[in-house]
Amino acid sequence: KQVYSFQDMLEIKFPIPQFFLGDHNMGLVGQGMITLIHGPTNLGKTYFSTQMAYCISTGRPFLGLPSRKAKVLVLQGELPRGMFANSRLKPIVLAGYEIPEGLLFLNFPWDLAESSKFKETFSDGAWRGFTELIKLVDRYEPEVIVIDPLQSYNNLVESSNDQNREFMKRLKKVAMEYNLAIVAVDHDKKDTDGGVGDIRGASAKSDLVDTVLGLRPVEGKQEISFHYDKVRYINKAKPGPRSFGTVRTTPV
Repeated sequence: KQVYSFQDMLEIKFPIPQFFLGDHNMGLVGQGMITLIHGPTNLGKTYFSTQMAYCISTGRPFLGLPSRKAKVLVLQGELPRGMFANSRLKPIVLAGYEIPEGLLFLNFPWDLAESSKFKETFSDGAWRGFTELIKLVDRYEPEVIVIDPLQSYNNLVESSNDQNREFMKRLKKVAMEYNLAIVAVDHDKKDTDGGVGDIRGASAKSDLVDTVLGLRPVEGKQEISFHYDKVRYINKAKPGPRSFGTVRTTPV
């Protein structure tokens, strides 16, 4: 920890974080950042996050935005390996896209954070799951980590702002200390219209992240709308929503 003067801040050539998706006009996924993708159940969030991971690992544009080629580790906590490979990965290859070398998967959930049996407090070993995360970072050296879904990797009281605030602070600390990006996938509450306020559970989750990207169904149409709900690093007017016919099985 070091305090700098105004003059120091101007004269010292501090490293400038790099963006893996977007750029300095609008950075969505970058070093030291947390990006949250949210939407209702069964809308295609895993397709969306997998395609994002694929595009970053290959340096392909995603949603018309530039990406910087980087190694990506996907933590998948819901789908078994065979199902995930057949439904999310094979269609990409069958469509003629290359197999990336820098895209890794771990289809296994564990608790990065745990409540006690009484739920109001943290357990004695509440944060030992972060030790396992750091071991993965040290071994595989990812530049981007995708956590899908967030609820598969903690055992906290979902509505507790105190617990979720501490959880997100620790995720942010990992991102900043290891100079990597974390992309987390989360569910919306049931029967809501979408937006940051409708992310399931505590509001502290969205308060402490840098980017929030929302997927929502378009009423009366077989379409999905994509929203930039929160963009911290932006030097232009925030784009409005855009629509897809569906979240496809190949990069959008």
